Amino acid sequence: MFATHYRLMLVLGCSACAPTPSDWGGAKSVYVERCEGASCATGNECKGEWCLKPEAAGADYVPQLRCGDGLQQRWEPCDDGNQGNADDCVEGCRLARCGDGFLRQNRTIHDPGYEACDDGNLDETDGCLSTCRTARCGDGHLRVDLGVGDEGYEHCDDGNRSDRDDCVNCELARCGDGRVHEGIEACDDGNDQWDDGCVADCEPARCGDGHVRTDKILGDLGYEHCDDGNQDAGDDCGNDCYPNTLPSGLGSSPEDLGHQCAQIRSAHPEAPSGVYWVDLDGMRPMPPMQIHCDMETDGGGFSRLILLQSDLMLWNAWTDGLIGQSEGQAPFGIALERLGVPATELEFYLVRDGVRVTPIFSGVPESAWDPSINDEPMQGTLSYHQPGEAPQTCPEPLAHAGDHWNWSFASANGCAAPGAAGAVVLGDLEGQLVESATAFQAPQEAQAVAFETLEVWLR
Repeated sequence: MFATHYRLMLVLGCSACAPTPSDWGGAKSVYVERCEGASCATGNECKGEWCLKPEAAGADYVPQLRCGDGLQQRWEPCDDGNQGNADDCVEGCRLARCGDGFLRQNRTIHDPGYEACDDGNLDETDGCLSTCRTARCGDGHLRVDLGVGDEGYEHCDDGNRSDRDDCVNCELARCGDGRVHEGIEACDDGNDQWDDGCVADCEPARCGDGHVRTDKILGDLGYEHCDDGNQDAGDDCGNDCYPNTLPSGLGSSPEDLGHQCAQIRSAHPEAPSGVYWVDLDGMRPMPPMQIHCDMETDGGGFSRLILLQSDLMLWNAWTDGLIGQSEGQAPFGIALERLGVPATELEFYLVRDGVRVTPIFSGVPESAWDPSINDEPMQGTLSYHQPGEAPQTCPEPLAHAGDHWNWSFASANGCAAPGAAGAVVLGDLEGQLVESATAFQAPQEAQAVAFETLEVWLR
């Protein structure tokens, strides 16, 4: 008996080299089936942990080796001796794998073979992917196992984290989701309001869209006092979204504002030349100010809206203003477009060092006030006249003559013809304002005359 048991232990110690079922040897009296609860499945006797060979078994008896007995046979990928399916060896003595339907629980998230889920299939459209990772928004797989309203439902899943394409957080991009869909939306502030900077159709608010902005106050860029949604500049709401209402006082104080010198002269024919309080643009952003009024030249009503000194840079006088106060002698300029009058309808003359040096011009396009525009003639529109005389149209074209010129205006003596008198505001090649001229030597040429101050008076 001792010898037999010894031979048994040798067998147990080398499971990989156990004999084949047809070659158990003639002296075997036991086989390697473990006892369960001190009994054997075939009812034969249990010695220690092992079942004896049935007495009635013939010489060709094959032991009932079984999966789960803890002894890995050569035909078993594994045998860990338990019935659990949460470790490396699952039922049927198969090695655990992703997709076998058993959730491994003996690995951490960073270990190879870790499973967050295992639903036993390779379907990428349910809650558990073929990698045994839990489906999530952004994994590039669209779930179809949920209904609208269910937690985790996906309208789309493009597998990226971009907030600017057509799938955002697994929802189809839409106007009002708070994210700008690139190439589709100009803005998206996440609300459906029409009165802020981004209106409900995801377009930037603009003057003329028919919606009055309420997120700005008077003086702010983009402020709108009204917005009638049309392009009629002459109705109650101007095309800059300010009312077309202008003050009509006599300009004697901030409480009695005039609009400009011509309006004050019309309302008060006896008003003398001097400084008056005006609001040039009514309720628009430009604040009330004091300006000089010429109530005498050619019937009066001219406002001094540009005062230059020789050390200034050139600038676009139609669109840009200057620093300073018009009631003093500091450099000053109002952007002429603020007057609300077409450029060609403005009448103006130039004063150098306190003396008028030009006739009164009109018909000058707004491009003439821009030093960056070159060689644009004003033929057919420019006219001139001396005070009290009828206007005459210049017979010759007049144009800028390079990027260092700012404004050039002809006079009654032949407009731009050789030898004519007139006025030209000049600068150097860097745009530094340096001098003016009153005599043309040839078309687009002038004789320079230095100055200390140069004024432009308009009505």
